[in-house]
Amino acid sequence: NIADASPYANVMDTPEAQHEFDMIKAKMLGYLAPVKDVLTYYPPKNLSKPARYARAMAYMRQPNLKMALSEINGLIKDEPNNPYFHEMLGQIYVQMSQPENGIGPYQKSVDILPDAPELRVALAAAQLATEKRALAQPAIDNLKIALTQNNEDTYAWYEAAQGYSAVGNQPMADLATAERYYNAGDARALVFARRAEKSLDQGSSEWQRANDIVAIVTPLVQGQRR
Repeated sequence: NIADASPYANVMDTPEAQHEFDMIKAKMLGYLAPVKDVLTYYPPKNLSKPARYARAMAYMRQPNLKMALSEINGLIKDEPNNPYFHEMLGQIYVQMSQPENGIGPYQKSVDILPDAPELRVALAAAQLATEKRALAQPAIDNLKIALTQNNEDTYAWYEAAQGYSAVGNQPMADLATAERYYNAGDARALVFARRAEKSLDQGSSEWQRANDIVAIVTPLVQGQRR
């Protein structure tokens, strides 16, 4: 009844809004639906952008690197400044165990849309996945930026812990792990916050954050024990 009474009930969507919805739908189906269903719903003869986008994801999951690259590179040619097409290209390479090839596309997506933390986290994850020590610090730098934009991202904290471990900074790795568990509502945050608190420079902002987590989580853990 509310929808029927809306002044927009019989107003047609703009072509731009419809295209955006179609792309979102394609992304959801491409990632979540069974591959065979995606390729049935979006057969190769369908050359629309949503269809090609969905098939790129389906081929990545199949896995079929050649076809996935063909679809996404065609979309990038059509829209070179679409950050999510570059993100998809980066993900294809990472999923196909070629993380080093994924860094360039992910970096391009971040350059186009620097305030999207999920893109920067994906770039950092690709850098760390190469297991090259020289890329660990750039990954940490990217994660720091992403976490200032969204400090509740447990996956970003997980990757930060990996990055700090890679450069041999165990106290910060422990703090990142404490943050990860804290944001997940997991009492294990206390264990890692205490480890970090013991090793970080007393009085530093990082030490204070570990101290805060200990102060917040300790009574919660004690309450659970009771």
